[in-house]
Amino acid sequence: MAYTETTTQSWGSRLGDSIKGIIVGIILFIVSFPLLFWNEGNSVKVAKALEEGRGITVEVQDISKIDPANEGKLVHMCGDATTQDVLKDAEFGIEYNGMMLQRNVEFFQWVEKTHEETKKNMGGSETTVTTYTYEKRWCDKPVDSTTFKEAGHANQVFYSVSDAEQRAENVKYGAFKFSPGMIGRLTNEKIYSLAEYKVPDKLRGSTRVADKYLYIGRPVLAAAAAANAQQPAAVNAEQTKLEIEQLRLQVQQQQLVLNAPAATEKQKQDAQQEIARLEKDLQQKEALLKPAEPIAVQQAKLNLEKEKVALHQLKISAQDTNLQPEQRQKIDNDIKQAELAVQQAELKVKQAELAAQPAAAQQPAQVEEPCSVDPANPQVGDVRITWEVISPKEAVSIVYVQTGDTFTPYHAKSGRDVALLGMGVQTADDLFTEAERNNVIFTWLVRFGGWFLMFIGLNMIFKPLSVLGDVVPFIGTLIGGATGMVAAVIAFILSIITIGIAWIWYRPVLGIALVVVALVIAFLLIKRRRKPVAADAETV
Repeated sequence: MAYTETTTQSWGSRLGDSIKGIIVGIILFIVSFPLLFWNEGNSVKVAKALEEGRGITVEVQDISKIDPANEGKLVHMCGDATTQDVLKDAEFGIEYNGMMLQRNVEFFQWVEKTHEETKKNMGGSETTVTTYTYEKRWCDKPVDSTTFKEAGHANQVFYSVSDAEQRAENVKYGAFKFSPGMIGRLTNEKIYSLAEYKVPDKLRGSTRVADKYLYIGRPVLAAAAAANAQQPAAVNAEQTKLEIEQLRLQVQQQQLVLNAPAATEKQKQDAQQEIARLEKDLQQKEALLKPAEPIAVQQAKLNLEKEKVALHQLKISAQDTNLQPEQRQKIDNDIKQAELAVQQAELKVKQAELAAQPAAAQQPAQVEEPCSVDPANPQVGDVRITWEVISPKEAVSIVYVQTGDTFTPYHAKSGRDVALLGMGVQTADDLFTEAERNNVIFTWLVRFGGWFLMFIGLNMIFKPLSVLGDVVPFIGTLIGGATGMVAAVIAFILSIITIGIAWIWYRPVLGIALVVVALVIAFLLIKRRRKPVAADAETV
């Protein structure tokens, strides 16, 4: 299903927005210069710090004892980091001896996806057709469905839980120990096995282990009663009754919208869908006040509700006055088949209730029902959890300053710190080379970011020109393409000049060379642009 929304913005409104955007563009343009300048300085300082550290690093072969001669020196060590700490996720009854225990939570939710198509109109106005589509997928946090454009995609969460991470506090490294900062840098995570996991009593009936995941779905009635066993039954019943009354009031409100003379067809359709959803929630709440039914009866009733919802949706579709005769005939046939399916489902409910009567007489006490969650067919509101761990023993290589029985970063003359840590056995050269590579990558990413910021700022400054040209759409498109190219070139030249000036400050020779290159490029572009103009003048 999809919901389409069409909006039109006048030429005057577009022009006003573009003029306001000039202020934002100027801010972005100005901010890009100090960002580029800082980046070059930071790159040089980090490079100098690594170069300085590489030249003074002392190799330590034996980490089983502390050598006082290395106190305060930048040392390179390789060895096993170990811990005896037991990390606990008390909520789920998980205990693990290791250096990290991390809980990762996902929620099965409706997600709204937006696709926009914009068309320029003669006279400068702009029409945007926005299509909202909906799909169900696993998300790292609950999705707020109250802002969705189309009704019928309400989200819920069956178990409220969030991500969590624990790190060991005591990690030994031979005769040394790691600081909290070093422990936080340890990696080499692996998935915690749930093969022997035992579900806590409070989650029984709503939880299932499949592969690496712990799935939590809607609690069955027995599980819900067990989870609330510590609360007075009267309080739970009163709370449920209050929720039922609130749902009934919401149904009445939607019925008022449905019956309102001034309501549009879209409003009536949304009201019908919302009433169907509210009535379904109402039935579920009312079921909580009734004695628990056998699973066969619950499944039969659930199937009946699905058939009723399908029939209701078909009847809504049949109200469309724009249907072609063949479309209306097909929907009428589908409605008859859906009505027959509802009758069959009602019959199966009665059969299940009759079959359950003897068992209920023999065993009045409620037994725990099977788990309600199906990993192969998740429902909106289901939750799944994995745990990642770092084992209690990991090979680690470091370049740090030896300080007593622990380590601290080395503060270089350039003002930057040297503190290198890598998993596995690595030489000092390996660690420094990796750090230098990361510095280069970070520098280029910020360079691109600074250029892009400048480019976006210039585009916003030039935007009113293309909007003015949009009175005739293709002219505005041509102006927009031209100003975009000009903005890209100007941003490129100014970025090189800014980088060059920064290098003049930090490394004069290379900096002057970069500035000269940028000025030469600018000169050649200007000269090339003037030649056609001069040729046209001679022709005249």
